[in-house]
Amino acid sequence: MTIDGSTISESAAKRSADDVPTDSEESQTREPDDTAEFALLSQDAELEDAELEDLELENAELDDAEPDTSVEQTLTQASAHDAAPVAITDAVWRYQLDVLAGESAGSEVWQGTDPVLGRKVGIRLLPAADERADDLREAACLAARISDRRLIHVLDVVDVKYDDQPHVAVVTEWVTGHSLDEILTEPMSSPEALSLSADVAECLAAAHAAGIAHGRLRPQSVLITDNGDVRVRGIGVDAVLNGCDPDPDPATSDINAVGGLLYACTTGRWPYGPITGLAQAPQIAGSVPLPSRVAPAVSGTVDSLCLRTIPEIAGATAGNEFTRMTSLASSLRAVSGTPSEQQQANSISAPARRISRRLVATVLGLLAVSGLAVMGWQLLTGGPAALTPRANISPPALSAAPSAPATPAEKPIPIIKVTDYDPLGNGNENSDLATRAVDRDSQTAWLTENYSDDNLSGKAGVGLLLDLGASRPVSAVTLGLVGQGTDVEIRTADQISDDPTAFKRFAGATGAPSETTLRAPKPVTARYLLVWITRVPSLADGGYQGGVRTISVLS
Repeated sequence: MTIDGSTISESAAKRSADDVPTDSEESQTREPDDTAEFALLSQDAELEDAELEDLELENAELDDAEPDTSVEQTLTQASAHDAAPVAITDAVWRYQLDVLAGESAGSEVWQGTDPVLGRKVGIRLLPAADERADDLREAACLAARISDRRLIHVLDVVDVKYDDQPHVAVVTEWVTGHSLDEILTEPMSSPEALSLSADVAECLAAAHAAGIAHGRLRPQSVLITDNGDVRVRGIGVDAVLNGCDPDPDPATSDINAVGGLLYACTTGRWPYGPITGLAQAPQIAGSVPLPSRVAPAVSGTVDSLCLRTIPEIAGATAGNEFTRMTSLASSLRAVSGTPSEQQQANSISAPARRISRRLVATVLGLLAVSGLAVMGWQLLTGGPAALTPRANISPPALSAAPSAPATPAEKPIPIIKVTDYDPLGNGNENSDLATRAVDRDSQTAWLTENYSDDNLSGKAGVGLLLDLGASRPVSAVTLGLVGQGTDVEIRTADQISDDPTAFKRFAGATGAPSETTLRAPKPVTARYLLVWITRVPSLADGGYQGGVRTISVLS
């Protein structure tokens, strides 16, 4: 299926030059006979009728013998647990069926093997007599043009005989992992959801540029691999087999569905009615509520994006929606706090990227050189975290001003854990918001309580405790603060203490602006850093409150 509904002239996939049979090979291939049960391969000359009868009789007598490997037998459908692997009957195409993975919409999906290349593949089989067969072939051929690495790629489109009937076989990569609906046992944090949605949107933008849309994107279409990579499957094919949804226009359907994924990731609900594997979003007066109405931890940024992508949401207005996937992908990436594929390509060489993906579990600390370690650790260890009510953060206080850059010799240090620190109060200073200070989203923040005056109503201080995992040399700390005029210090220690004076002063600022870098005269080695706030700015609607939007520790 294509975005504009146009078709391609070819009714079947073009085979590569390596797969085109030579003249001698063509002479060895017999046209199928209606009464024949076997197609003979690799014969020097066409068999005489008498020889063919003798061979059939011989095969009938050898029921218990090992099969002749020079003959590819016609497939019979059998369980992968009690039948040996079988090969598609075709003298040119080579794929072996191993395990029946599932059946849907009149097609079968197999895990198979490419014995020539020695790799696992996915094989979808649809009877050639099915009225959707030509559209399936066309969609798969178009999907094969997409080069984005986040796509589960189409490797081949083949006309084969299976179970004595002609079929269209779509051969794809075989990728192990879990579908998005399987991992959404609880909602993601807003930054995680935005990053995942940006990956999907960028992949679909590449598909749209190639002239094809997914057309039926849903959580089951997104696979999270064992390495944590996002992969999209079923582009074009799923819509051919099951119909276009949630909008009849494929391109619009993709935009709406990306918004649906963002909604699902942050709420655990699907906004477009019931689907397998995920609960349906609630209905209020016939409309879907904003994500933050379903899960209070959802950020205002997510609400705004969902309003522009999900027409079912109450308050969505015509004319404000996204109309191009490229625009949606750019907006998602801009607020996700994570680099795009192109940005990574510009900052890290291709070999370094390949190495970093393979060794991410063991060399996460080395990735700090490229500024990715903090994000990587948080995505691996962080879970859903609550957001502060947005009414307590004024828009000017959360302006996305750039952080002070590190000097060329400085490197970011991963923050392993962050907790609130309130030993002089009740011991809980919005503890559920603490991770917002290190989520790389400048539109979210850890906040202090709302105080009656700027000196914390007489309390000596309150703050955040950072754990670097081990003692490390720290040269500077860059803070994104809520509001203007915070009095703040960085203190260090190698042991946690309930006494804030047990921490040594590293650096501080009085009346600090919203973006502040605190630097010591020389590096200080410590495991724990205390962001200690002693005075907070005023709020426009009364009261006094401070907070931290972003933290970067530099070595």
